[in-house]
Formats: sequence, C-alpha cells, structure tokens
Amino acid sequence: MRDESIAGFLDDLGAKRPTPGGGAVAALNGAVASAQLKMVCEYTKDKNIISNIDTLSQRVKTFLDLAEADAKAYAEVSSAYKTKDETKIEESLIKALNPSIDIIGVCEELISFCEVNYSKFNPLLKADLIVSLANLKASVRSSQAMITTNLDALAINPKNAEESRDYCYELLERVDKLYKKLGA
Repeated sequence: MRDESIAGFLDDLGAKRPTPGGGAVAALNGAVASAQLKMVCEYTKDKNIISNIDTLSQRVKTFLDLAEADAKAYAEVSSAYKTKDETKIEESLIKALNPSIDIIGVCEELISFCEVNYSKFNPLLKADLIVSLANLKASVRSSQAMITTNLDALAINPKNAEESRDYCYELLERVDKLYKKLGA
C-alpha cells in the first residue's frame, strides 16, 4: 500500500476483496492528518513546534505501516475463518485488534500535541489544522469500529468493548473541544 498511488489504493479499496478495508482507511486518515499537521508546523515559527517536524514525518510512516499491518491481520482472519478452527479464528481476531489499538494510540499522541500547541500554530493555517483534526477524528472513529467488531466476534466480556468505546469517545471529545477553541 505504501508505494501505491492514491487512485490505485481507492481502486483496491472499492474492489470485491477483503483488503484494504476499514483499518487501512483508519490508518490512512491518520497519515493524512500527520502530513497536514506537519505542513502546519512547517509554517509555524515556534521552535518547540518546529522541533516536532521530524516526529510528524515519522508518524506518517507509522500510520502507513499500521495500514499494512491491518491488511495482513485481516488476511489472517479471513484465512482462519476458512479453516473453521475456532482456536485459529480467536487467535487471528485477537491479533487483528493490535493495528487499531496502535492507530488510536498514535492519534492520541497527535491530539495531545495539538491541545498543547494549538495557540502557537500559524493562525493563517487554522483551516488546515481543523482538517487535520477532522482526519484524526475519523481515524479514531474508524479504529473504534474495527475494535468493536472484533471484540463482538470474539464474544469477549462487554466491559472490554465498553472501555474501548469510552476511551475513543474521550479522544473525540478532546478534538471537539479543540474545534471550539479554534472557532470551528
């Protein structure tokens, strides 16, 4: 996926095959958010913000790696279901949770960065910051859906699914508060 064109990715996404799917889209939204946030930082003069440019470049790569990890994990889930072996299915579903959990973790890092620095960003790029936050929000929501779906398939204690949802809702509320601070 990493070296594919946007058009090629979208063609693959719309094709009748299991991957890429929702997890890859969640990661792609995170990569877009990171790249756009990096651009906002490039136009900001604050030294602390400038010092994070390399980290944001790395986050783009991290999200792309997570998109590939999600596609691989889902391919394993698909293969496991074909075997009808309940143990293999359960193991693959548990493993498939990891990319989405990791995506949310990176999103939280970026949301925290924005919360601390929102007033220092170049005000001429406010719309770009808001769009970056919207993509982070989409990434969290998408990852939450992937986690919930896998937990439901595992029939794991509903408390785990509830904790995951609550954590994601908290992140989404934090983004909404930033929107308000930015006048969006």
